[in-house]
Amino acid sequence: LRRCSIILHVDVDCFYCQCELLDRKMNPDRPFAIGQKHIIVTCNYAARRYGVSKLSSRDEAYRKCPSLLIVEGSDLERYRVHARKIYECFRRTCQELRPNSAVCKGSMDEMMADIKSVDDNDDEQCVVLGDGVYVYGANGNEQVVLTEDQTGAESTIVSKKQDMSDGSLSRLLAAANVAWKVRKAISENTGFTATMGVSCNPLLAKLASGLRKPGLVNVLPDNCQDLIAS
Repeated sequence: LRRCSIILHVDVDCFYCQCELLDRKMNPDRPFAIGQKHIIVTCNYAARRYGVSKLSSRDEAYRKCPSLLIVEGSDLERYRVHARKIYECFRRTCQELRPNSAVCKGSMDEMMADIKSVDDNDDEQCVVLGDGVYVYGANGNEQVVLTEDQTGAESTIVSKKQDMSDGSLSRLLAAANVAWKVRKAISENTGFTATMGVSCNPLLAKLASGLRKPGLVNVLPDNCQDLIAS
């Protein structure tokens, strides 16, 4: 891990919903969703507690949550404006912390950066396990359940306790320290919260950000076989 690249993957939490909360000053505790044509493209966590899910029909969403507010989201321009602000903040912060970072944008609510390798003495560590930081495989007998968006099919992954006596955990926490600062900068400068995945390549970093939301998730390459196999 010391010699390989370190990838940060950002997934903005309920992006469309956060846009509406900021623009319309909506009550975050009220169940609401973003609709495009006849489907729900996303919904806030309050709506999800009623069983509302993205890509469901509007009729199905109303059956599950009669009090649901559906906000029309077919005009994407406002969302693009917010997306540009988030990406600019992400890019600026990554390059301030790591001048040689390679930063790229994916979709409106996803972006990625290669911050190059890190050393366990690279930064004063301000994050520890438990401070919103989850290292996949650091604890034994853990289970993570991934749910497929459209079908609802579930995959249960059992992590195996990993040997981190070689210093890989401290180096991973050094990388998490950078990610924590980036995530904090996005929140303070744009008002958006985001989940961040940290690993050694884009695939694992993207998988990491989907394991536990919201938060900051690390996946070590030595313990990824069961995750990919699932």
